[in-house]
Amino acid sequence: MATFLREQDAHCQLIKEDQIALVGKIGEEGLEFEAHMQASTYGGSIWTENENLVIENADVVTLIIAVSTSYINQNDTSVDPRMPMQQHIKSS
Repeated sequence: MATFLREQDAHCQLIKEDQIALVGKIGEEGLEFEAHMQASTYGGSIWTENENLVIENADVVTLIIAVSTSYINQNDTSVDPRMPMQQHIKSS
């Protein structure tokens, strides 16, 4: 089983059956962040359960982890962190 944990300012989301994300924001008007984890297997099976990736009976597991924030510069934190995440995961 694989998951993301952070004690505050974030929560885990299911993206699809082989991908989860940790989504958060630091403070009321702070930096937004996302970390995505996607799994692929050789043999066995993979599914999501209670915001966790569950892998069973796999011979090989590959986890792709990508992280992004809303930071552009010290005066601009307006980027949606999810947009680069999807590009990073697709290109891996």
